[in-house]
Amino acid sequence: MRLIKVLAKIAYATLMIFEAVLGLRFILKLISASGESSFPKFIYLISDFILRPFSGLAVNPVSLGNLYIDTLAILAIFLYLVLAFILVELIKALSL
Repeated sequence: MRLIKVLAKIAYATLMIFEAVLGLRFILKLISASGESSFPKFIYLISDFILRPFSGLAVNPVSLGNLYIDTLAILAIFLYLVLAFILVELIKALSL
């Protein structure tokens, strides 16, 4: 039973890290942060790895004047949330 709680916490911690990185990417893209600076470059590098499974699912980025909306990041945020929920529920169900 304790192992199940640890696995669920690991899944949720991973989700929170992914969501934070993707949220930062969305904000940095929205304000058109330069990819030459070290912090945005670091966030883009990590988030590119996280977004790789979803590449090609959405048009990226959508431009609204000076704003760039990273639709792939928004989609990935939602899909990782759903995947983590399903994973935790499967872990709980298998522990019965």
